[in-house]
Amino acid sequence: KLLRDAEAKGCNIIMGLEMFIHQGAQQLKLWTGREAPLELLKETVRERLMKFES
Repeated sequence: KLLRDAEAKGCNIIMGLEMFIHQGAQQLKLWTGREAPLELLKETVRERLMKFES
C-alpha cells in the first residue's frame, strides 16, 4: 500500500531487488575502490532467486 500511495502521488518507486543489487554494488566500490559489474550482479541475483524459488 505504501508504494501504491507513493506512486499515486508521483514518487519514483524502486523495488527491493533493485535496491539490494545497487547496495551491493556500492559496498563493493567502497571496500575495493572498483566499480561493480552491475549487469552481472543483476543476472546472478535473478538466477539465484529462480533456483531458490524452484
